[in-house]
Amino acid sequence: MTLCHTCQFHHVLARDIKFEKSVGAKIREFRKERGWSQQKLADETNVEKKQIQRIERAEHSPTLSILVAIAKALGKQPFELLKTDLKVKTLD
Repeated sequence: MTLCHTCQFHHVLARDIKFEKSVGAKIREFRKERGWSQQKLADETNVEKKQIQRIERAEHSPTLSILVAIAKALGKQPFELLKTDLKVKTLD
């Protein structure tokens, strides 16, 4: 079955939203493991607290430099924030 272009777009968009939620959840999980508030993470990364909140709620995608700063502050490698159980399908 071949999806129309609009359906493909919505499928990719839905997958991206799930991925962003996964990244935000990982950041929240690692932050809480350290016993840190969102403000503490913001202070450690020099990122606004509001932006940390939006990233954790998947309302905002972090830039690569912010992702690296967050990972470093949490004592993690960036790939650890990106690991997900989502299956990736290619669209032909």
